[in-house]
Amino acid sequence: MWERVGSSELTGFAYKLVDGQKNITETLRIKIEGGSIVYQATVPDQNEGVSVSFVLNESDNSCFSFENKKHDFPKKNQYKKVTKTKLEIQVLGDQDKGFSFVQKKE
Repeated sequence: MWERVGSSELTGFAYKLVDGQKNITETLRIKIEGGSIVYQATVPDQNEGVSVSFVLNESDNSCFSFENKKHDFPKKNQYKKVTKTKLEIQVLGDQDKGFSFVQKKE
C-alpha cells in the first residue's frame, strides 16, 4: 500500500493477510534525500527499529532499482511496471538471488 505525501514523498506499508486481517510486515518511505531518491524500509523487531535506506540506481533503465550493497539482505528492491495496475517486485541479495511477487492496484 502506498500513499502520496505532498509532492515529493510516498509512504506505505507491506502486509500479509492473516485470517482476513492485515498484519503489517514493514513500513516504507520513498523520498528525496541529499539529492538522491531514497527508499527506506523499517521492519518491526529488526535492526532495533532503525530504517534501512536504499538509493535509486539511476543507471538501471529497466526498472526502479533501489540498492544498498552494504546491507545483508536485501541488497536490491526492484519495481517494474507490468501493466497499468500491476507491478513486479523483486527482492534480491547476493548474486541477485531472492524472490519476487506481483503487486496489484486496489
